[in-house]
Amino acid sequence: MNWTEKWAACKAAGIKYIHSVEIYLTESLADKVRDNYHTVLMARNMDGVRELNELISRSTDPEHFYYVNRISFDEFLNISSNIISTSACLASPLNKLPTDHPKYMELVNKYDFLEVQAHSHPDQIEFNRRLLELSKLTGKPLIAGTDTHSASKYKADCRSI
Repeated sequence: MNWTEKWAACKAAGIKYIHSVEIYLTESLADKVRDNYHTVLMARNMDGVRELNELISRSTDPEHFYYVNRISFDEFLNISSNIISTSACLASPLNKLPTDHPKYMELVNKYDFLEVQAHSHPDQIEFNRRLLELSKLTGKPLIAGTDTHSASKYKADCRSI
């Protein structure tokens, strides 16, 4: 089902459709490195839908693709205000990069929301604490999300295959 069919189905059901994607970021397209940091992008409006579709399409180009579709840090940092961004899960650059990385604070400041997740894993608890401190430092609002990719163990097994 393509996004326009999903939009129409949501509209018919009285549900608000939000065009969004979890996308992979890479430090550099020039270096073929599997860094693949996660981030979530959501269209704020129809211009955002078009911009997000362009980013997704670009992420599949041979210049961008390396094991997975991805966009560069610079492309992410240059998205317009028509797209809302969240810091995503433990695979976020805010968790994986050292805090003294040259792009770290640029990335923090680009996010519209810092996403905490209610998982009891020690790494997630520590990341949530760092996100809280970053929120206090920058004024970026926190949102609560889940890193739910499967509704059941069976579906998780199918997804992994």
